[in-house]
Amino acid sequence: KEELIEVLSRIGYYRLRGYAYPYQDNFSRNSPFLPNACWQYIKDDYVFDSKLRNLVMDALSHIEVAVRSQLAYQPSIAHGSRWYEDPVLCHSRKIFSDNLQELQKCWSRSREVFKSHYETNYDTSVAPPAWMIFETTTFGTVSKVFSNLNNNLSAKTEIAKYFGFTKSSTKVLVSWFQHLNLVRNICAHHSRLFT
Repeated sequence: KEELIEVLSRIGYYRLRGYAYPYQDNFSRNSPFLPNACWQYIKDDYVFDSKLRNLVMDALSHIEVAVRSQLAYQPSIAHGSRWYEDPVLCHSRKIFSDNLQELQKCWSRSREVFKSHYETNYDTSVAPPAWMIFETTTFGTVSKVFSNLNNNLSAKTEIAKYFGFTKSSTKVLVSWFQHLNLVRNICAHHSRLFT
């Protein structure tokens, strides 16, 4: 009982309830616990999920950094350092506009040292280069920018190749990036990954 009180004060009932759910009759009034259910099962599931999230987040961090790097690098070689401002490179002008707004918003609220250096030493009437702007935005926006690039861009194909995909399977990579972003956000917000 003492341990449960301590855990509830640290984790909270609502978060812990998600781990208790499989051990309860959730179709009955007041969701009584099932026979043979015990606190140890709920606690073990919570601890397992926490460790799983940490492992997944560690692996995803390497992928995220590589995606950011490739998205800054490949299109910059072919289309210049501010390629992300060119709507011609994209499928949808509307999505392009939304993505550009999000990139600018994230840049403006960033407190990165390299941003301060850029604003102090360079002409701020010119947008920052891709390798800076993609470091200040969310992985979700990075994923959306990649998704909206025209499929015939050699830079998009080169990014796909880097991750082991072909030009014809780039749509699968787009889907993977979207799903990885979802999993990343689950881990980052300490939500339940193990269900």
